[in-house]
Amino acid sequence: MIPEALASGFPDVKAYLVTYQNGEYPYYGSEIKHLRLVFIKKRFGKYIDGIRFLKKHADEIDVLNLCHLNLFSFLYSLNAKKYLKKTAKIYLKLDADEGEADKLRKCEAVSRVKHRTL
Repeated sequence: MIPEALASGFPDVKAYLVTYQNGEYPYYGSEIKHLRLVFIKKRFGKYIDGIRFLKKHADEIDVLNLCHLNLFSFLYSLNAKKYLKKTAKIYLKLDADEGEADKLRKCEAVSRVKHRTL
């Protein structure tokens, strides 16, 4: 809902929800009105398909919003830094308690990345 809220406040911004065709999207068009839905083809698997999309559309991406703290989001963010413009921002949306946030702070790879806890 965060990308939808941001897109609704900035009508000139092109905001996309990129995913596989995983079934019906009943909220698209009714509650989700400002995001454009883009389906990627299942070809090589979740990771490679995602990286191929990022690489192909890197020049168009100013903000990359990833969800969930998992291996794929971590790898997407590492690879996105290679392909995206230097001014592009990467946001990881996650719901974590203080214990999980402490684990992240102690992780060497994460400590090298600029981050903010809201």
